[in-house]
Amino acid sequence: MNKEQLVQKGWEIDKITELKELCGKYEEWKTEVLRYAEASGTDVGKYRMALHAVNVPYESREDKIGKYRTSIKKAICFLQDESQSVRQDEDALETIVRNFEEVDAIIEIKCTGKNHTEKKIFRELGEDAFFYKCEKLIMYVYDKHNIIHDIDNFVRALEKK
Repeated sequence: MNKEQLVQKGWEIDKITELKELCGKYEEWKTEVLRYAEASGTDVGKYRMALHAVNVPYESREDKIGKYRTSIKKAICFLQDESQSVRQDEDALETIVRNFEEVDAIIEIKCTGKNHTEKKIFRELGEDAFFYKCEKLIMYVYDKHNIIHDIDNFVRALEKK
């Protein structure tokens, strides 16, 4: 299977809503992605990390599905070579955390809930940006329920605010 086919199959698996089917298809796809990484000479380790989805017995069905979807999206990102900006964000965050006392920064973390809407999350983040007085405000949104439909536009709109 080539890279484009793996990406397409990943997006198809991402749409599965039944946990048992999702788990089975995910494991098959994961094996194919790792085979592709080995055959193409890319860093297999980064794919193994991206594809690592651990199920904890007491987690809800939605949490388990969310973990699989996150892993799928990370692997697709690597397959599409779109991870550069993600790595830059992670590097910047790591630098800030390492030197937190020297940086005037606040890290705002939100997790979407079933009763959230994209508009509500946007409004809350905008209010937070206005409230916090700091040099750098880093906002991380864990979109557990896939509420934000167009992430790029969402980020651009927040940056304008």
